[in-house]
Amino acid sequence: MKRIVELDYLRGIAILGVIAIHVSGYGIFDLNIYYKLFYVLMNNLTRFAVPFFIIISGMVLSYKYANNGINYISFIKKRISFIFIPYLFFVLIYYYFFHIARGESFSVINFLKYIISGYVAPHLYFIPLIFQFYILFPIFISIAKYLNSKKLLTNLVVFIIFGIISIYSVCYLHILSWGFPLMITQAYFFLFGCILGLNIRKFKDEFLNDKENLIRILILWSILAVYIILDGLYLKTFKFYNDFHFYFYYFGITGYSILLFILLFKLSNYIHNKKIFNIILKIGQYSFGIYLIHYLFVRYDLFIRGIYQLLKGVINNNFLKFLNNSIINLNIQYYNSVSYFILYFILVLILSYITTYLFTELKIKIKKHRRTLL
Repeated sequence: MKRIVELDYLRGIAILGVIAIHVSGYGIFDLNIYYKLFYVLMNNLTRFAVPFFIIISGMVLSYKYANNGINYISFIKKRISFIFIPYLFFVLIYYYFFHIARGESFSVINFLKYIISGYVAPHLYFIPLIFQFYILFPIFISIAKYLNSKKLLTNLVVFIIFGIISIYSVCYLHILSWGFPLMITQAYFFLFGCILGLNIRKFKDEFLNDKENLIRILILWSILAVYIILDGLYLKTFKFYNDFHFYFYYFGITGYSILLFILLFKLSNYIHNKKIFNIILKIGQYSFGIYLIHYLFVRYDLFIRGIYQLLKGVINNNFLKFLNNSIINLNIQYYNSVSYFILYFILVLILSYITTYLFTELKIKIKKHRRTLL
C-alpha cells in the first residue's frame, strides 16, 4: 500500500508544535507583559499539535485497514509492541527524573497509576489516549463508513454532537480531573481522520485541487486564527477561563486545527521532493521518539538533577555538581526574550532528534546482529 508521504511532513509540523507548546509553557507566568503576550500567543497558536497526531492516526488506520480487513488481536499486539512497550520504558524514565530524584519514594501503586494515565509527565497522557482509539477502532471505522455514505449535513450533525458531548464531559462531568485521559474529549479528530482515510484519493485529487475550496478554508482558518490571537489577549488580561469562554475556545481550537490540517496537507503535497524541506520530513519520521523524549530536555533542570542524584554516590563529578547548583536555578528573567525562546526551542529539538536517531540506529543494529546469530 502506497505511503501517504504528506503525513510525514504533518507529523514533523505537529512535533514542532508540541515542543513549542512545552517550551512556551514556562513563559506564560510572571513575565514582562510584552513577552508574556508572545508566549501566550505561541502556546495558543500551536495547540493544533495533538489534534494533528490524532487525525493522522485515524487517517492511517482507516486508509490501511478499511478495505483490507483487520485481524484485531494482531492489530493490538502490533501496537503494544511498537508503541506501548517504548511508552512503558519512558514512564519509568520520567518516574525517576520527575519524582524519585526529587525525593519521592518509589510506589508500585503510583507507578501503575502513571502507566494507566500517562500523567507521570505532562505529555505522556497521549499514549493511553491514543490506545483507546486503537481499541475502539472497529467501532470508529464503522461509524466513518456509515457517515461516508451520507450527505454533508449528516456528517456535520454527528460532529456537532461529538463536540457537545465533549464539552459537557469537560465542563459538567469534569472528566479532566478524573485522573485518566478519556478519548471522548478528542473523538471527533480521530473520526475526522478515519473519514479522510476512506476518501484519500478524492481528498487529494479533487478537493485539494479545487481553488475555491482552499480559499474558503483559508478565510475560515484566518478568522479562527485571529480569534485564537484575541483569546491570548483575553487570557493575558483576565487570567481566567469561564464556561462561556471555554465553549468558544474549544470549538475555535477544533476548527482551527482541522482547517490548518487541510491547508498544511496541501502545502506538504506542494513541497514534497523539495530538498530544502527534507528536514521536516526527517523530523516527522522520528516524531514518535521525539515526542517521548523531548520533555526531558524541556525540563533540563530535573534531568540534570536526576543525573546528579544517580551519579553522586558513584563518582565525585564536579561538573555535574556545578550544573546541579547553577544551571537548574536559571532565573525566569531569561524568558523575557524572544531569542531565548528560539534558542531553547532549537536546542530541545536538536537534542531530541539526535537522541531518537541514535536509539533508532542502535535498535536496527541489534536486530541485524540477532539475525546473523540465527
